[in-house]
Amino acid sequence: VSPVLAEGRVAFASVKGEPAKPIVGAWEAESGKPAWQVELAVKAGKPIRAPAGCALGGNFDFSVGGMTDNKPEDRYGGETVAIEAKTGKVLWRTAEAFTTSYSAVMAQGDKVYVFPPAGPQFCLDAKTGAVLWKKGQYVYGQHGPTLAPDCMAVKGYGGGGGLLDLAGKELGKAIGGPEHT
Repeated sequence: VSPVLAEGRVAFASVKGEPAKPIVGAWEAESGKPAWQVELAVKAGKPIRAPAGCALGGNFDFSVGGMTDNKPEDRYGGETVAIEAKTGKVLWRTAEAFTTSYSAVMAQGDKVYVFPPAGPQFCLDAKTGAVLWKKGQYVYGQHGPTLAPDCMAVKGYGGGGGLLDLAGKELGKAIGGPEHT
């Protein structure tokens, strides 16, 4: 998973150990000295996809979940967490919204957007983790969503995609080509 930078710390998440556990680790950007680690919660004993992360101000937002690209009945829990970049203090956790590196967790302003590869789309309050909106129950193929100042582009699996406004409303504009775009 790509590293994320905030407040002089570089952080990334990985899956380590036996049984496998998702861990967010941070290091001082200039020296490489270890700073802190935070373990993320996901159902143990199941395959874990790599977590996804982003930075917003002085915080990191990381998300992990299990089998988020499968049918709803195959999904199992995960979580999204906000972590203070300098100290590693967990500011909030929510098990309601989660994703993996197959898609994205994105942040802008006072909102965190959590889009799993298959499942509902979420917008969370960046300060509390409270759900501001939730869209859909089983939206499949949300690979590589991109956040812009006034909209989000969401690529569909197998090609195509669309634009959403920041409130989750579809803007009715098809984007991308017929293949994996």
